[in-house]
Amino acid sequence: MEKIIIIAKESDIRIYKDPEIAKTDLKEYFDAHANKEHTDHNHASIESFIDELSVFESTIEFLVEDNYDLSPVIFTGKIYSL
Repeated sequence: MEKIIIIAKESDIRIYKDPEIAKTDLKEYFDAHANKEHTDHNHASIESFIDELSVFESTIEFLVEDNYDLSPVIFTGKIYSL
């Protein structure tokens, strides 16, 4: 049975067959946008988030700087079996 991973951020929905690609995309977003001083996450917690996804929705949140303010960006993930 094949599984796919769905990762959604606001209206941006991405579908992955390979969890390694999902990890890479989230890490790249984190490196480019997250305010690391005010975010409790790192590459290891992103990998753990993807590794622990199941048929139930899970979320991970990063704080990003937006016009000198901090705004949360929430990613929702879930696994579907085909």
